[in-house]
Amino acid sequence: ETMKRMDIDGDGYDEAEVFTQDGKIVKSLIDQDRDGKIDMTINYKDGYRESAEKSSRDNEIIDVWIKYYFTGVPAMISKDANGDGKPDYWRHVKNGFVYKKEWDRNHDGVPDVRFLYDEKSDLRAASEVSRLLQREYDRNFDGVYETVQVNPMRASESTPAAG
Repeated sequence: ETMKRMDIDGDGYDEAEVFTQDGKIVKSLIDQDRDGKIDMTINYKDGYRESAEKSSRDNEIIDVWIKYYFTGVPAMISKDANGDGKPDYWRHVKNGFVYKKEWDRNHDGVPDVRFLYDEKSDLRAASEVSRLLQREYDRNFDGVYETVQVNPMRASESTPAAG
């Protein structure tokens, strides 16, 4: 395994340590905010990004996790919003945009709020509000979404006109 310091954005500052094995990248350590401390680690498999973790604050504590499709494009981004070291917010990505968001309001590791979005590629320019299909809520944290709210903007598109 060899390590090379690199300037990955062309600004003259070597913000990455790139580790290779047999000519393929296996890991990158990145100083995103140029403070001299590593705040993101990207792991590679077969030359493609597989997973990453980073500190989004200045405290060097990991609070964001990223899983990638085999092509190296993000598939899921998890975030720890309350600082307990576990994810409580998830964004699921397909074809370059979010199709599902989930929240864990009671911090038990299980999502209890879910927003589902239309993922058709012709809606790329559409706002998130207009792409929202429905909201789902597990009000008593038993793993069952008791409340489902369909987006009225979307429902009106499929409702036949009166008359």
